[in-house]
Amino acid sequence: GQVQYDDGLYTYQRIRPVSRGSFSTHTSQASGDGRESSETETDYYWILVSHVSNERLAEYFKELKLTFTMLGLGSAAALGVFSFFLARAQSKRKVADDALRDANALLEETVERRTGELKGKNEQLERENEIRDKIEKALADSQERYRSIMAAMNDGVYINSPDYTIEYVNPALEQKIEADPIGRKCYEVLYGRESKCPWCIYDSLVEGTPIHYENTTENNRVYHISNTIIRYHENKKGKLTIFRDITAYRNTQLELRESQEKYSLLLETMREGLFSVDSEAVITYSNPSLCRMLGVEEG
Repeated sequence: GQVQYDDGLYTYQRIRPVSRGSFSTHTSQASGDGRESSETETDYYWILVSHVSNERLAEYFKELKLTFTMLGLGSAAALGVFSFFLARAQSKRKVADDALRDANALLEETVERRTGELKGKNEQLERENEIRDKIEKALADSQERYRSIMAAMNDGVYINSPDYTIEYVNPALEQKIEADPIGRKCYEVLYGRESKCPWCIYDSLVEGTPIHYENTTENNRVYHISNTIIRYHENKKGKLTIFRDITAYRNTQLELRESQEKYSLLLETMREGLFSVDSEAVITYSNPSLCRMLGVEEG
């Protein structure tokens, strides 16, 4: 136990001895009936007493107080530092949260705007695809009609590029050519030449202004040839040539001319007078014999 006196603090403790001695020491204890009883040598204890002076206690409590003060200050400082860093972390987190919120808002706005733009472009693309489909269908129909017309024509038709390479031949002309003409030079396929024809008019052609001429082949076939510049295959430039066989027409013209000459010769040499008049009874022709009969000059 401890006891505080004026000169300091006394601390005592009963300690059982290591071994019992041969002498006896009597201590008094109050019995349960209020009488003192004597303890035998087997029941005694050593009493260890320590003394701490008031000055030492004051120094001890001062040191203890200083220790607790330092601990308190250290705890307060640590708490302050922790609070500072916690506040700073919370501030940074708030800034980060605000930045993240602003970024999310901007992202949502950007996504919404971009979605609207993509939707508009998609609708425009769909309209363009629809228009292109219509154009392609119209072009396909036009090409089909063009092929049908070319296939039904009796006139020979071919298309050649600026370097004189044949790129299309219709069935009528193809039947008159022994080998496949596609990819070969027009002067080689049509005229058996090894170089450009001297009468070629390709360089003289102007878009929108066709050039026509006649050509007589070695076998006395007469062709009316029509040439014009066209655009085809993604605006590619080429020459469209149409061959029309006019041999029969020219022969008929020749026969008619020869017949007219014979008829005129017959009228000029006959002895009988002959004349013709129009609907108003005006003489339009008189042969020489009639003029001699009437004594008038011819003409």
